[in-house]
Amino acid sequence: MRIVVCVKEVLDPDAVNNYVLSGNLKIGEDGKTLDASAVPRLMNGYDEQALEAAQRIRDAGADCSITAVTIGKDAKALLKHCAAMGADDIVHIDAGDTSLDCHVVANILSAYIRTSGGADLVFCGRQASDDDQGVVPALIGETLDMPVVPLARAIEVNGNTVAPLPHGARQNGRPQEEADRHRGKRPGPVDR
Repeated sequence: MRIVVCVKEVLDPDAVNNYVLSGNLKIGEDGKTLDASAVPRLMNGYDEQALEAAQRIRDAGADCSITAVTIGKDAKALLKHCAAMGADDIVHIDAGDTSLDCHVVANILSAYIRTSGGADLVFCGRQASDDDQGVVPALIGETLDMPVVPLARAIEVNGNTVAPLPHGARQNGRPQEEADRHRGKRPGPVDR
């Protein structure tokens, strides 16, 4: 099974808040965008969760390879982080200084997936913390003619069969939250 995880590097949200509060966040030369050159960057938190979900599938015994793919200018630190989290392959698609909208990003990622041998599963974070749009996963699913499960809450693995459980799904006849309590787990903030 081949799992492709789409990841994005974003500005560290905590650092942005600190720059704003201290008055150090400046407007760029174009007068429209922020000069964020000094703000640290990191992997989008939702994409990190997607990579962790892929790793959990492997940990559950499924025979799979995990490929992390990103589009951007300089992704060395991001890809090192993906490798450290367990990605077997890391792919950087250099877009240069071009500003890409969500449709172009989805088309580029879909083209990579298609031309690199396809994928059995494609994982994306639910949205990027920098633009909060959350449309790239659905556009990839549409382009590749693959089903999309937005806001999957959990993943059940049975051999090499993987079943995503959407938010509010029932496990063993119980609502998800009740099933979590039964197993001694508490719902997290994303689950509410």
